[in-house]
Amino acid sequence: MNTRQQAELEAHRTTLCAESDDIYIASQDFHDRLEWFETQNCHILARKHDVLEYERKHLEHALDPRGSSQPPSPPAANLTAIVQFDKYYRNFLTADSGWTPRSGIPFADIRPSAVARPPPGAPALAKYFQVGYDHIVESMRACPSGEGTTVLRPTGVIDPKKPEGFGFKVSHRVFVKKGSDDGDDDDDDGIIGTWPVGPQAAPELENIKWTHRAIPIPAFNIVGQAIPTAHYATELRGATVSLKFHLKHWVIRNKHSFTADIESIQVLVAAPPPTPKKKAPDLPGRLQWLKFQECDVVVGQEAVQEYEKANAAYCQRQLKELPSPPPAAIFSGIVRLSDQRYLMTACSDWNPETAPKKLADLRPSAIAEDPGIKSLSGDFEAGWKIFE
Repeated sequence: MNTRQQAELEAHRTTLCAESDDIYIASQDFHDRLEWFETQNCHILARKHDVLEYERKHLEHALDPRGSSQPPSPPAANLTAIVQFDKYYRNFLTADSGWTPRSGIPFADIRPSAVARPPPGAPALAKYFQVGYDHIVESMRACPSGEGTTVLRPTGVIDPKKPEGFGFKVSHRVFVKKGSDDGDDDDDDGIIGTWPVGPQAAPELENIKWTHRAIPIPAFNIVGQAIPTAHYATELRGATVSLKFHLKHWVIRNKHSFTADIESIQVLVAAPPPTPKKKAPDLPGRLQWLKFQECDVVVGQEAVQEYEKANAAYCQRQLKELPSPPPAAIFSGIVRLSDQRYLMTACSDWNPETAPKKLADLRPSAIAEDPGIKSLSGDFEAGWKIFE
């Protein structure tokens, strides 16, 4: 990030701090201006001013039910931040959130998401990000969880397996059931009919066309133009943005969970262009999926062709023994093994009290990251695209 960009970001931060309606996450009076309010469905972090106004109107209605109407709940506070969306780690900021039948949730409930991290190359903003991050965590831990207790382990927004200050998850629900309380207008002008999805999600989209409406992420590029739904990934992954979001607390199946709901995204520094690929462009063509009895495996096409020839020869009784299936393709590359979630040990740090798997099912593992060497970054990104 160059000096001009840093100056522009600092000027934007000054603007966020001066906002009277929105609250910058690193503001000194962050906690003084906010409190948790319980709605019918969840807790929201709201401005104290709005809560007091609600309580005043609620009291008026209680004293004179005929002379005043029941006030609506106060709105969630608009929290603001300057962040960068992590390009690789848990980035599902696409129109279909990368949904597949194995995702474990109904397609209608997808929430495209990304991890908001401190902007790179801007030490001052990184410092403010850490302050704001602490404010968010402190607020979540202070949220009432029932019977006078508070939440001990805030999950959903903060990844407990990452170091403090790493980042926080933000998301946006893009489909809402018609007639719900999440919106006043059930007409989305036909947006849901042209919503871009992958082939596995296409049948699911067809099933909800008449029961749900689509709510695009309010995301805008540097010149203020709305980012098309099909371009979320290319324009937001790795971009430095001005983020506005709401913080909410839910109790689902007796478990406490938080969401940082995206209200708007304004790109301040565009995502860096993709690093030129150094891998052979025909590499994906040399691979294919092959269905085995237990699972699907990526194998080399040459090995598949040899197997098919041998199998045909066996069927014609030219071979006495059934040929063995082709071996799985072996990938190689230079990576850095992350120190986070590092379980590459003999026992994989197995603990009978916390591990869901049996000891016999251990799989020592580690996360492979970009090695951080400029000359190798192109190789890593090209390999990442192939795995995607």
